[in-house]
Amino acid sequence: MLDYQSAESRKYENEANNFASYLLMPANDFREQVRSQPINLELFRHCSTRYGTSFTATVLKWLELTEELAMLVVARDGFVCWSYPSKRARYRRCFLPPGTELPQDVLERAYRSFNDQFNKDGLRVHPGTWHPYLEAVEFIINSDKYDLIIFFIHFPFAALNSFKEYENFKDSSDYLSDKANGLNWKK
Repeated sequence: MLDYQSAESRKYENEANNFASYLLMPANDFREQVRSQPINLELFRHCSTRYGTSFTATVLKWLELTEELAMLVVARDGFVCWSYPSKRARYRRCFLPPGTELPQDVLERAYRSFNDQFNKDGLRVHPGTWHPYLEAVEFIINSDKYDLIIFFIHFPFAALNSFKEYENFKDSSDYLSDKANGLNWKK
């Protein structure tokens, strides 16, 4: 029997969750549900009800399938517990590691919205709040049950930036090739 806290156990649990997400939320049907819809909490609540899944699981599935820049941040006591970015958001380094302190203005908005279970329209926030140079739309959900604050952060204005998506992006192969050229290595 595996220790529940072991890395191997967490790996199996993660695989089981991923498998279950594809059974409960088939990718083709999910894409059909969100196609041409405004991205907001009502859309995720609709999908959550349709598939009988939690809000968090539904947003994670959308983040896995989308081409948009967005991330989910779960926090407690003013610090990030975990965050999960979409693939494009990962390229833009939209990620907050566990233990990151939330900005003070974010916490103030979260506490002010405590009475609202869902803030439907979100709030447009300036660059530097969730990403150094990207504006975002922030949705806040206060979870009484688990004493958590869940932030869905969407970066719909990222496409309006004048720089290219993958400009100056180097993967491991590019880095090692450049390094080899600098050392006069032969292929």
